[in-house]
Amino acid sequence: MVKFVIKSKKTGKKVELSPIHETMLDFVQYCREDIKKHAMIIGMPRHGKSAIIVDPYPLYEWGIYGTNRQIKVVCGDEGLVKVRVDTARDYVEGKYGFEYNLTFPHVKRDKSHPWRQRYFYLERDVSGDPSFWGHPVLGTGEGSGCQVIIFDDPVTKTNAVKNPKLQEQVIKAIEGTWLPRLDPPDAFAIYICNAWTSVDATAHIKKNRLDAWCILELGVADDYSGIEQRVYGDV
Repeated sequence: MVKFVIKSKKTGKKVELSPIHETMLDFVQYCREDIKKHAMIIGMPRHGKSAIIVDPYPLYEWGIYGTNRQIKVVCGDEGLVKVRVDTARDYVEGKYGFEYNLTFPHVKRDKSHPWRQRYFYLERDVSGDPSFWGHPVLGTGEGSGCQVIIFDDPVTKTNAVKNPKLQEQVIKAIEGTWLPRLDPPDAFAIYICNAWTSVDATAHIKKNRLDAWCILELGVADDYSGIEQRVYGDV
């Protein structure tokens, strides 16, 4: 879907996937379909994690699994919440071209619900919370359940390095506020991040939660010859 539908916000042209992008997409699919575990990708800044995973995934989920799927995106940078919601809505409404609507014509925004900056509704068979709802990671945890949560860089330089006292708050928010919102049995979480410290929420999940998570860590090889990949929790 990504090759056919997703376009660069800068050029308006379809994105060209590099091998690292293909690896990330395959990894999320593997976690979702094969091992039934949440997917975390720890990568390097500016390698397209959000553009290739965060933006397209809600569109894929609704297209393949139906518009009854309620999705939350949780961002470390509060300013990105509206960006993520706007991007998903714009694809559904055809503002990036006809490709998504042609591929998944059943995914339509429910215009009987007024548009809001942080959420929107799709036409569907269930009531309740919005189809897509964006939140800051240290927000109040509005709403009830959902089937998918996407963590979009929940750990940031601000809440991990500049203000390290927030690290424990972010851990508690992820594990106490957001993950309990997932409704089983077909619940799935994606966590996209950079590595910041050895004691932040990312490190906490990597050390303590491999029973529920599978982690793909991407880094530059010691000799700078290419990208190294490590996988944790692949059982």
